[in-house]
Amino acid sequence: MASKRWNSSNIRSIIKPILSQVPDSFEKTLHILARMRYFDKAWELMVEIGKTHPFLLTLKSMSIMLCRIAKFRSYEETLDAFEKMEKRVFVGRKFGAEEFNVLLRAFCTVRKLKEAKSVFCKDA
Repeated sequence: MASKRWNSSNIRSIIKPILSQVPDSFEKTLHILARMRYFDKAWELMVEIGKTHPFLLTLKSMSIMLCRIAKFRSYEETLDAFEKMEKRVFVGRKFGAEEFNVLLRAFCTVRKLKEAKSVFCKDA
């Protein structure tokens, strides 16, 4: 079975049907990309949606991405992803307790409790 190469046109072809749907379609697409460990494509999708249809970006979509990154990447990469979301994806949104809780939950969900405690103590 031939593997399909993902490029920018593939992302755009994914976005079009999503726009006619509810946020659930976007979240499912994001979940599939992250689960397949196509993190670059998942980021590209989030950035594009953030520019064109920011109402589709929710705490749930943030959680989907952070949980997968926390599971498969390092502590530092997860923190970098959180900062990237604040600066490049959720542009114009002030991050507060709810977003911080998503980060903590991401670490706890994948049983990285030391990392969660470290983040909590660092920002407390």
